[in-house]
Amino acid sequence: MPTKSEFTGVFADLLDEVGKDDPFVLTNDIQIPMPTRKQIKQFFDADADADERTRVLIGEQYDKIVELFDDKPFPVWNRFIEMLTEHVFGKGADKVEGN
Repeated sequence: MPTKSEFTGVFADLLDEVGKDDPFVLTNDIQIPMPTRKQIKQFFDADADADERTRVLIGEQYDKIVELFDDKPFPVWNRFIEMLTEHVFGKGADKVEGN
């Protein structure tokens, strides 16, 4: 995948303006990269199955992350999902009517 410096024009401007490709750092060894447009499309196509949507959003580290949270109280998992959602979609995105 080309880096944003390899592009010119409006596309390069968009990449510079948004510039939000920083990963969600869960632990020292678990970082969740910002999802691609393709992943977000899969996320919304996941037929409202929460586990499948979460798997798409987290990506290949899903099993490792689930294992990390399995023996923790559910509110810890719930808050993680809220924080990840906010990181990816922006603050208050889960409060939009219709979600």
